[in-house]
Amino acid sequence: MSVFGARLAVASFGLFASIAAAGCSYADAAAVSPTAPVPRAAPTTSTAPPSADEACLKGDAVACMHRALDYATGRGVTKDEAKAAPLFERACDGGIAAGCHNLAVLLSDPKHPAADQGRASRLFAQACEGGEAQACSSLGGVYEQGLGIFVDETHAAELYQRACEAGAADGCFNLGRLTAKGRGVPKDPAKAGALYERACEAGQPTACYNLGTMLGQAGALARDDARAAQLFQRSCEGGVLFGCSNLGAMYIEGRGVAASRLKAVDWSERACTKEHTSGCFNLGVLFLQGGEVPEDLPRAAAMFERVCTGDKVQGCVNVALMYQRGQGVPKDEAKAKQLLERACSGGVANACGR
Repeated sequence: MSVFGARLAVASFGLFASIAAAGCSYADAAAVSPTAPVPRAAPTTSTAPPSADEACLKGDAVACMHRALDYATGRGVTKDEAKAAPLFERACDGGIAAGCHNLAVLLSDPKHPAADQGRASRLFAQACEGGEAQACSSLGGVYEQGLGIFVDETHAAELYQRACEAGAADGCFNLGRLTAKGRGVPKDPAKAGALYERACEAGQPTACYNLGTMLGQAGALARDDARAAQLFQRSCEGGVLFGCSNLGAMYIEGRGVAASRLKAVDWSERACTKEHTSGCFNLGVLFLQGGEVPEDLPRAAAMFERVCTGDKVQGCVNVALMYQRGQGVPKDEAKAKQLLERACSGGVANACGR
């Protein structure tokens, strides 16, 4: 059996490329998107009783905060951000900094009917000054991205530092990102690794992933494949699907873990979903090669084609060769040529001229 790219199961998805955090969320929701830092609310442990509505109306800011979080997260009630916003505002007016922060989270969402980035930024600043560490990190994101203001990465780094020192894991993570790239602060990969470690230990799964990428290759930190595998597992279990696919790739290669194709399937399947395809390439390789995992050529072709329709054109090469040879799919030279051309235009050199 010809193997189209066992090594590419790793290289195809940039095994050791770090990712940034972004998005708006409440309580302990994780941050995995690639554009900005994550604003989050101060966690609370109990759902507000129905009497909280009455208490809030009578001026109890804590009751307003609890009820707002219920509506914002759908905790015990139907999720309704329109009801949450005025309750967060009452909590904010009552001196609860996290209420100001959470109102800012809502207003910074372009889809919110009352979206207002300028006001959101002012509320983030108010909450940060009021002692809400996460708000300092969120405000750092405003300056890092230039949301309604000029980009100022130096000030963003200062705000992330402040958030980190006050115990916000996202602040440490975001400062780690800037430190790794030398944006707003001197480039210092070793310091970035320490910041990722601190954020990871505080429960920030994307920081675990980024630290894993640093330990999985030679660089400022001593290479440690075993530790990288542990971090990828931790990030995967925290919802970072690239961690799942990277761990699957490590099980294919036996890097940092004992080689196990069955375990590679388990971890790669977690990262092969409708919205996320980073594990699909690994599955294609496993089903193509056979062995510990039974050979399944139609399924291998489906996995490679799924990746090809996404943004990983190496999958186009593999499924093109299967169409050329009639392996798992009907032989189709015209389709194979089309797929190879797509891979070539996508930057896969060995697909050009075939």
